[in-house]
Amino acid sequence: MTHNLYLVKTPHVGKKKKTCIEDMFEPALLRKELGGKKLNLGAANPGTEYGKHVFAEKVVRANAPKLKWDGFEPLLQRVSDVLEHYKPPT
Repeated sequence: MTHNLYLVKTPHVGKKKKTCIEDMFEPALLRKELGGKKLNLGAANPGTEYGKHVFAEKVVRANAPKLKWDGFEPLLQRVSDVLEHYKPPT
């Protein structure tokens, strides 16, 4: 954006143009139910849904070694490109 300030957007996933970090995971992981509750990436209804924090702790962290992380490659490439582009002042 300017000097050393960069904006790294999450890449499109399939036909989905507006994405969030959770979209980098496999769709099946996003459908995982916990105690009969489904994931809601917006404002979760605590009676029937769980949110991003519970997803991160109970689904991602708990299963991290078994997960496929391939979906993060395009995002990580963007971060890598920023690091390569940035030249600190001399």
